[in-house]
Amino acid sequence: YKFFADLLDYIKALNRNSDRSIPMTVDFIRLKSYCNDQSTGEIKVIGGDDLSTLTGKNVLIVEDIIDTGKTMKTLLQLLKQYNPKMVKVASLLVKRTPRSVGYTPDFIR
Repeated sequence: YKFFADLLDYIKALNRNSDRSIPMTVDFIRLKSYCNDQSTGEIKVIGGDDLSTLTGKNVLIVEDIIDTGKTMKTLLQLLKQYNPKMVKVASLLVKRTPRSVGYTPDFIR
């Protein structure tokens, strides 16, 4: 959560110090793919009940850590159904693992 909060503060500071600001709204969804520290192989989306509000919008997904990338790929496929204008992913960390599906976020801290 700290990574997200710091990024949000940075964007707000840019808005304050610029003659052009970025209007934004913040929403949270939770993706669950683990049970007792073990991957279930299944991804559940919790929250984000009305993803249709993303239609035509620029979307920035902020994630703390990307493990195999499977969860993020699944989320991106889900969001694609709602036709956002653009989707980018920022992650604090990307774990190096042989189980990786080869996903790389757009921005890595």
